[in-house]
Amino acid sequence: MIRTNRLCRTTIAALGFAFSFVAFLISRPSTGAAQTIVTENGVRVVHNKKGGLWDDNPKVVIELVQTIGNVDTEDENLAFSSPLDMAVDAAGSIFILDSGNQRIQVFGADGKYLRTIGRRGQGPGEFESLSSIAVDPKGNLHVLDDAQKRIQVLTPRGEVLKTVTTPKLRLDRLRLLASGSMVTRSYEAFGIRGVSVEKAQPKLVKILGPDLEVIREFGEPFDYGDEMTDRIGNSWYFDIDGEDHICLCFVYQNRV
Repeated sequence: MIRTNRLCRTTIAALGFAFSFVAFLISRPSTGAAQTIVTENGVRVVHNKKGGLWDDNPKVVIELVQTIGNVDTEDENLAFSSPLDMAVDAAGSIFILDSGNQRIQVFGADGKYLRTIGRRGQGPGEFESLSSIAVDPKGNLHVLDDAQKRIQVLTPRGEVLKTVTTPKLRLDRLRLLASGSMVTRSYEAFGIRGVSVEKAQPKLVKILGPDLEVIREFGEPFDYGDEMTDRIGNSWYFDIDGEDHICLCFVYQNRV
């Protein structure tokens, strides 16, 4: 759970086989000479001074609030295998993507186990390679199955509402905007070596419509001059806040 001087979304961090709620109490820093804000290729970028805006005194306090799951648990509903993603609905219900077991574990806001959605298989409501989950404004689940190249839209109880195939798209993570559009990261931008100057470089971020048509692309990958370095250096994680801002974290570039 994240608490700041603005209303923020609730998140859960996964560590090993356990999911932990972490509360961050963040004091908003003063802006000024310590920061430079510019627009690069249509993307707003905030540059902090060397050493970070807070230097060696980060104004962040981490407090463990609650843990769901345990590596030594005897309760199979709490025994996760490679939990890759999670989502929280408006009521606070928690949906954990238990990819190793090809299922979605559902918990209440208090962390109490409620039910299991899905199982291994190729039929409706079944999964082969779970990779991402998101909740839309109606509370329905959008679940990406990488191996089966499809996104299944499910009710919170697990009933299948819709299935959309993704044979031409390489997706591994998805998030939803309030409009219903989908935000995803582009595999193609992870390795840009060999792309001729005559062709447009692949963008980092894709926004897709209801039928997975590309509505918009943005974000230029950085060319490090080496294919392997390009793949590592341009890799990133992302999420969306309550105001539909897309937050990108470039792990190896040390920037958000």
